[in-house]
Amino acid sequence: LKRPQVFLLDEPTSGLDGPMAFELISMLRDLCCGDQSHGVGEQAGILAICTIHQPSSKVFALFDHLLLLRQGQVIYAGAAADAAEYFGRLSPVYKLPELTNPAEHLLDILQAEPPPPQMDVLSGEDATSSTSMETPPLPQLANGGYQIEVSQQFRLLLCRTLLICLKDPAQSRVRLALSILVASVLGFTYFNVSDAQGSLNDRCAVMFGCLVFLTTNTMITTAIIFPLEKAFVFREYHNGTYRLVAWYAANMSAYLIMQLTYSAVYVLVLYNLVGLRPGLGHFLYFLASCSIMSSIGIVLGTLLGIALPAVHLVTAVVPPLIMPQLIFSGFMVRPDNIPLYFKWLYYISFFQYSFRLLLVDQFEGFEFASCDPVAGDFCPLGFGKQSGDVYIEKVMGYDVGEGANARCFGILTVMLLSFIIGGYWVTKLKASRG
Repeated sequence: LKRPQVFLLDEPTSGLDGPMAFELISMLRDLCCGDQSHGVGEQAGILAICTIHQPSSKVFALFDHLLLLRQGQVIYAGAAADAAEYFGRLSPVYKLPELTNPAEHLLDILQAEPPPPQMDVLSGEDATSSTSMETPPLPQLANGGYQIEVSQQFRLLLCRTLLICLKDPAQSRVRLALSILVASVLGFTYFNVSDAQGSLNDRCAVMFGCLVFLTTNTMITTAIIFPLEKAFVFREYHNGTYRLVAWYAANMSAYLIMQLTYSAVYVLVLYNLVGLRPGLGHFLYFLASCSIMSSIGIVLGTLLGIALPAVHLVTAVVPPLIMPQLIFSGFMVRPDNIPLYFKWLYYISFFQYSFRLLLVDQFEGFEFASCDPVAGDFCPLGFGKQSGDVYIEKVMGYDVGEGANARCFGILTVMLLSFIIGGYWVTKLKASRG
């Protein structure tokens, strides 16, 4: 993702035949010299340093500079083309014979035992001073020192993260099966719920249970994943591989794509088994409300995974964090019954806003079947046919006027964006500390 200024390679031609070894070293030379023959001319200025195993004369001729060591001492450091002439000047014994591979001849000189008197170990300064070791200056990189822009980094990292997820089919199948299983259990528990007033609490329980599962499951799953990747990600970031914002956005987007897929399957199964309010519009509204809660769960899970130093702390932190959100959501305690000193918890509960959206979607304008307490019916809304608006406005005290739903969606969106921004700054803080 980021153009390296130096390549370090350890015997890159090992295991390759002659033509392949020559092709590989030729491409490395092109990276250094900017030759357009391999389409890598834009990479000019890279320094390639490698050890080489038994190079052919053609491969050896591609090297600009050569460093020869014997017992840790510098024997030669200079232009590769001048090495044979240099040793020939030391003694006629070291003169390169005709039709001999220079690389093999130099290795024979180094491996001679005992070394002849003329083969004294030279100092690095003397050897380097015999020939030029100048290297062309490296060009300055645009985009803040990165080869490609942030948008391209984001695209590549997003593809990489999605491929990692797709290459682990076992995990994907388990999460998909878990979503279907939980939705089926809840769906068959409230299978084909009736439209009588007595089913009101059942419908509310289905909606609230759906929100709880999608939020907490995604939060815990995501919070457990990141601590396992933290060291790897921070190492790549400190090595200058990519910008932190590109990784964070790509990682978040990939998890959102995968999790929203599982959430859609969960809602589809549950909605049809329970027999909630018919109509494509009501279903899409229900799905959108659940999806934004899944997104909040993913973002909070990522934030916790970044902030917590160990995986086992996730299970210790999540329950105390979630319980106030659930208690003051309006389902367990009616809004009018919440003590004044806990009202602020009600207004910051994202479950409250999402639960309100589902209630409005399912009950606004919905006509319950006629109810007769004399006949033994449970009639929490009153005698005869009653509208779901009565429950929303009089029992729950929610406003269903114009703009109320948009306001709830807006508040949830602001919460989601706040968690995303907060998660990024926590990530940046953790990365700066290593």
